[in-house]
Amino acid sequence: MELIAYILLGTYAFACLVLLIVWNFSFEKMTLSGFAEKPFVSIIVPVRNEANNILNLLQSIENQGYSKLFFEVILVNDASEDNTVSVVEQFESTSELSIHMLNLSERKDNASPKKRAITEAIKTAKGELVITTDGDCTMGENWLETVVDFYLKTDAFFISSPVSFYSLENGNVLQKIWNNFQVIEFGSLVGAGACSIKMSNPNMCSGANIAYKKSVFELVGGYAGNEQIASGDDEFLMQKIAARFPDKIQFLKDSDAVVQTQSHETISSFFVQRKRWASKWRFYKNWQPTALAIYVAIVNGITAFALIAARFDLVLLKFSVEFLFLASVVLFFKKPKAIFYIPFTQLIYPFYVFFIAIAAQGKGDYVWKGRKLK
Repeated sequence: MELIAYILLGTYAFACLVLLIVWNFSFEKMTLSGFAEKPFVSIIVPVRNEANNILNLLQSIENQGYSKLFFEVILVNDASEDNTVSVVEQFESTSELSIHMLNLSERKDNASPKKRAITEAIKTAKGELVITTDGDCTMGENWLETVVDFYLKTDAFFISSPVSFYSLENGNVLQKIWNNFQVIEFGSLVGAGACSIKMSNPNMCSGANIAYKKSVFELVGGYAGNEQIASGDDEFLMQKIAARFPDKIQFLKDSDAVVQTQSHETISSFFVQRKRWASKWRFYKNWQPTALAIYVAIVNGITAFALIAARFDLVLLKFSVEFLFLASVVLFFKKPKAIFYIPFTQLIYPFYVFFIAIAAQGKGDYVWKGRKLK
């Protein structure tokens, strides 16, 4: 049993070393090329009860350097129960943005509201390039131009771009620990997903910052085949496109392309989201992401038991290279203070991952934005 633990943790440490090398040395540095060509872009944002956040997003989009003649914003109001619509309408009255609001009615038989929202938006989208983000996100003024520039340079059919959480500047010690834990944990997923794409084995991305050709979305049938699964508007689509066009999936590693969003205030909301993500494992048609998820769960389970048993030789085997990879990722996101929280995160992470892996295999129901989904 001890030999198996050494083998599994040793292969994990080697995998972290590979990720570290790929993350730091395999991505080309981006410089804006100023292409004369200006493809029309449709930014699609599904929203539900985002009255408190939507103004920040719209202002971020308003501030983009990309000409407003060459993009539109399609907001899909998914039966919001707050004043999201009136907030958008008030902003639109003084904005130069081309904003289109689609209002969807509540449907009790709809298993995946977000996929429905995006599908309806794409039917009306004018852009050859579709970019999706979320109603609680913001981005820098070069975001759109950077994504378009990368699209033109690479001729990618699907582009995954980085997402991070805001750093908490004010708050008590526990709140800062909780925020930095999420920054590091989510950063590890973004970094690993980026490297998997670079190594031609795409398995993770975030729908808060992805772009794809509208024609390719239609060619692969959109979400057909997984529309009964609430989550996966990002990863399932990426994997469908990768299956048809394996050399057309790209990750955009550039600080100007980063989208930021709020971390979870409560452990319960964090748990629900991670359970929702983990519940996708058994629906992957490609066996590799499922195998990877199981492997990571087993490795972290072993690490949790090693911590309990004070087997620090095993723990150090996992933590050493992992620390370097995590530090590289948070530095890319310009969050150097988060490095000091990495050891704490490493101690907590194995228990959390093992718990989520088990919880995700139970009853699939959960409540998300006031709806009971599976």
